[in-house]
Amino acid sequence: MGAISGGIRPGMALYFQGTVPQKADIFMISLKTGQFRGDDIAFRFKPCIGQRVVLNSFRNLKWESEESASDKPFTKGAPFTIIYVIKPEGYEVCFSYKHRIPLEKVTTLDLDGDVTFNMLGVIEVSNVMDFCVHYDSFHCNFVDFFFFSQQKIPYMGAISGGIRPGMALYFQGTVPQKADKYAVSTGQAPGDDTAFHFNPRIGDRVALNSFSNGRWESEETASDKPFTKGKPFTMNTCIINRFDIFVQVYVNGFQHCLFKHRIPLEKVSALGLEGDVTINILGVIEVSNVMFFLCTL
Repeated sequence: MGAISGGIRPGMALYFQGTVPQKADIFMISLKTGQFRGDDIAFRFKPCIGQRVVLNSFRNLKWESEESASDKPFTKGAPFTIIYVIKPEGYEVCFSYKHRIPLEKVTTLDLDGDVTFNMLGVIEVSNVMDFCVHYDSFHCNFVDFFFFSQQKIPYMGAISGGIRPGMALYFQGTVPQKADKYAVSTGQAPGDDTAFHFNPRIGDRVALNSFSNGRWESEETASDKPFTKGKPFTMNTCIINRFDIFVQVYVNGFQHCLFKHRIPLEKVSALGLEGDVTINILGVIEVSNVMFFLCTL
């Protein structure tokens, strides 16, 4: 349980990555008006694994009318990503839940139950673009995210405004059963320089490199363990300033690798995808006011 710095308001989102343990029963994410047991709960999100997700509010020492949703996104032993989008009329978490307690009274985040959280974040989303995507047989509303599954790979597309410190690229996808390798690259148009080439070679390693002046530079490597044939994955590439510019990659909520940029960020204007991979959701997150932190609960 802890305070949400500055409270919550429309134009922000709460971001969670975690894992449902193999023997999980239930877990809860609650937005409260204080840190004491009897304080009001504006919104409780309670997955009951194998049954349903219970949604409710607690006010004046009693529970209010319960709502429910499918538990399909949550599977024992599997990772998950949850994004709470805060809107003037309610919360969007793969469904809509109307506010019952004013947002200005919400000060506290309370996490409990059978769950492991690896990453939590507060995302400023003042320039909100909502749209509905079909993913894993249920509908979700995401912020500044793009439904990608109808795009063909190889893919090359512009990154609007380029990239800079305080930005993250977000991917949800699956490694096909017969996959060999795939690559995510940031740079310019095909044939031009590549600032960062992230190349999982399934069963071997992840190759990290850049391409400049018509040739590949010194290769670095990381473990391929997060990427398994036939399994889904969630990946974030965060652009950070730490004396020099680095790309920090998280896979399934855990830090995977760090790569020092070799090409100036202002030259990076495009994203490329190729190889044996299925990408369902692709997003660009503005994280200039974001604090991502790893935690063990």
